[in-house]
Amino acid sequence: AGQYDLKHALATRHRLTTDEILLGNGSSELIDLLVRTFVGPDSHVLTSEGTFIAYKMSTEALGRDYRTVPLTADLGHDLDALVEALTTETKLVFVANPNNPTGTLLDADALTRFVTAMDAKMGANPPLLVLDEAYYEFIDPALAPDTLTLLANRPRTVLLRTFSKAYGLAGIRCGYALTS
Repeated sequence: AGQYDLKHALATRHRLTTDEILLGNGSSELIDLLVRTFVGPDSHVLTSEGTFIAYKMSTEALGRDYRTVPLTADLGHDLDALVEALTTETKLVFVANPNNPTGTLLDADALTRFVTAMDAKMGANPPLLVLDEAYYEFIDPALAPDTLTLLANRPRTVLLRTFSKAYGLAGIRCGYALTS
């Protein structure tokens, strides 16, 4: 039940503690748990149109407010529009990177500018940023943002990963969150 060996292997691989690893029945269960935990009746989830449908499904199944901004012309996340749409009631911001299903990628500079702008706008109470990295292993390492450093510097961040994509283990339904 504690998944001791897997948590220790993941902690070693990502240079975290086992307390910073949460396992789930796929990353979809983790998405659902994040919405259940952090989004109340007077708050909302914010993300982009044209992204992973599980964000909408979990949010709406729980009767919570789901808000989106349009994608850019090249089907990427419009980070400026996401920052503009933030309010004090925004509790979770989901960003799939690479985006599912469009495949667009935010580079390190774009992600850094986004986080800086989001935190500057929201001050002492920024929303939880959930970076869904289900396809992270497919990114050229030279292009991949260093999200583990982001996590270390911004505790209100969650990185979602899964074994179902790059490792071809969809049948075991095992996703994991890296978080503070």
